[in-house]
Amino acid sequence: MSAGYVYSGKDGEPITVSGLAGRLTAIRLKQRGEKDEFLKIPVLSVKDCELDLRKRSVVIGDLSSTKGRVVVKRERDGALNLSRLLAPTASSPSWVIQVNQLDLDRYGVKLEDNVPSVPVTVVAEPLSMTITHSSTAKGTKAHLLLHTTVNRTGAVSAEGWISLRPLASNVNLSVEGLDVVPFQGYAADRVKIVATSGALFSKGALTLSTGQDDQVTATFTGDASLTNLTTVDQMHAEDFLKWDSLYLGGIEAGNRPAHVQVREMALTDFYSRIVVNADGTLNVQEVLHSEPRASKVAEAEAVSTIVPAEQTKARIELVTLQGGRIDFSDRYIKPSFSGLLTDIGGKISGLSSEADQQADVRLQGSLDRTSPLEITGKMNPLSKDLFVDLKLDFTDIELTRFTTYSAKYAGYTIEKGRLSLGLKYVIAKRKLDAQNSVTLKQLIFGEKVDSPEATTLPVRFAVSLLKDRQGEIKLNVPVSGSFDDPQFSVWEGIVKVCKNLLAKAASAPFALIGALFETGGGDELSHVEFEYGKADLMPKMETTLRKLAEVLYDRPAVKLTMTAHVDVERDQEALRQQQFERKLKVQKLTTVMKQGDTSVSPETMTIEPDEYATYLRMAYQKETFPKPRNLLGFAKDLDVPEMEKLMLIHIQVTEENLRQLAIHREQRVKDYLLDAKIEPERMFLVGAQVDSDGKDKKESTLKDSRVDFVIKS
Repeated sequence: MSAGYVYSGKDGEPITVSGLAGRLTAIRLKQRGEKDEFLKIPVLSVKDCELDLRKRSVVIGDLSSTKGRVVVKRERDGALNLSRLLAPTASSPSWVIQVNQLDLDRYGVKLEDNVPSVPVTVVAEPLSMTITHSSTAKGTKAHLLLHTTVNRTGAVSAEGWISLRPLASNVNLSVEGLDVVPFQGYAADRVKIVATSGALFSKGALTLSTGQDDQVTATFTGDASLTNLTTVDQMHAEDFLKWDSLYLGGIEAGNRPAHVQVREMALTDFYSRIVVNADGTLNVQEVLHSEPRASKVAEAEAVSTIVPAEQTKARIELVTLQGGRIDFSDRYIKPSFSGLLTDIGGKISGLSSEADQQADVRLQGSLDRTSPLEITGKMNPLSKDLFVDLKLDFTDIELTRFTTYSAKYAGYTIEKGRLSLGLKYVIAKRKLDAQNSVTLKQLIFGEKVDSPEATTLPVRFAVSLLKDRQGEIKLNVPVSGSFDDPQFSVWEGIVKVCKNLLAKAASAPFALIGALFETGGGDELSHVEFEYGKADLMPKMETTLRKLAEVLYDRPAVKLTMTAHVDVERDQEALRQQQFERKLKVQKLTTVMKQGDTSVSPETMTIEPDEYATYLRMAYQKETFPKPRNLLGFAKDLDVPEMEKLMLIHIQVTEENLRQLAIHREQRVKDYLLDAKIEPERMFLVGAQVDSDGKDKKESTLKDSRVDFVIKS
């Protein structure tokens, strides 16, 4: 080392020393108790130095070093090894150190971070850095120029100004091809996936400032992209998530307050794998750690001065997806099921964490490149309170792909068919309201499968009820509930609706049909009632038959069994009254025909009140049953009530008359359905039931004078 000029004060003590120069070689430093050195400097040159004792300042004109090696360690407790060396002493006023120019050439810096459960090691080499006009004096800004290679692949450069008192900077950063694999230890406590490749590119400006509360405010503006990312699920050693490129343009991010705004996000040629494991869990659940490690406490404390605790405000103006694939596998059922969503693309605009902001969603894709998928609607997944209002439409999915599900839960394989889904999901205030529109086309079951989990309900019968003339089954499966309810499950809700559907098909098929055709409860379609003694259809019953005919016509696989009934007491009385009235009409018909009028018939003829007694007497005189006589043996002349009573008493209505009445009712219904183009081979007549004893009258409001319908497949 050589010294220049020394200037002394009045007392002869040196005040300033200028022109200092020196050269140190083979510098090696290590901490006490450590085996390896943390600093190696082959050559350190100092030029044009000036020391001022009175001002307590040091000015270094030029400080340069070549091929040095520095090891920076962060221990498990978050402490840095260099912080122990650079800790300020509690004495005297601090010195001001100024370096006009610092040049480090071909340096190597090794960073070892032991806070994460999987330690992170980063090597920056070769590193070249030039800092001009740096000083520990308050408010001094120094110019920084840095270039380095990180872990032999990534190029990192920085240029701008920095300040030590207070800590502040405005630096333009450039990152090209930085391998992200060595940094994955920072996520090891959160996820169980391993990144096998990935390169980071970024250009932007980083600014730091320190406020009066000594808190550091950091902001970044610029662009970034992560390319060729591949990750593997540690549990199963399978691909989990990968993409060709994730681009973020127009980034504005900061920590006080915490916020992230992105003008554009573009994800291209991405792939994700979703697996339902054999135990019913999802692989997505497996890769997330449920509990943080203790070491994360130290990590959180280390960053607490930079990242505040409040929720980060986020906004992404536009998200563009292109060339996406999602590989789905279900290993819960045997044999397993798999499907591939391909060609996923579209846009999401206006993503925001603000509660009153909703993003517009429009995405497309296809299942196995043949079945189109479209997702449209609004959502705000970044908000604290999730809101979703999305419509998902799948078209023409091959049902044979789901034969494993059908075999397991329905007990039959699927031979052919196609599926279309229209799903409407609304989530607001942690409540779900879902409408699932399902269309099955040309569903045909195959062979029966012996599955212990298969339902015992009549699946084939339900299908025949539901399938229309075009071979389609259209269903609406609503599901609603609260996510705060631990018993609520979307899947279980859908299963419950389907089970109820099958149960209704078995126990109340007309109620099921009524629900499908929006005819009300549907039970009114299970029968038609008749006026006592008659087989003519009443207007209300014609309406019922018209609805039933529509159902049967649109469900060609459904067969109908008809059973006619009579009310023995009331129908018998009604038939007796009909025969009585006919006897009177015959007398009037005879009289009218004698007068030359042959255009009338008993069916169209009416007896007027003023002529009733006349024709009653004529009919009474024609009767051959024993009549009351006077003392001379002649038939007595009776009044109207007595003649009516005697005639009605002697009119006989037999069981055969009742059976014929039931047959006529049954045939009348069949004729109506035949006229409605219902095939005769689909209708079966059980026969008349005339043995009703009225035992069910107290339990039922139905008339016994009716025809009952039973649906068969």
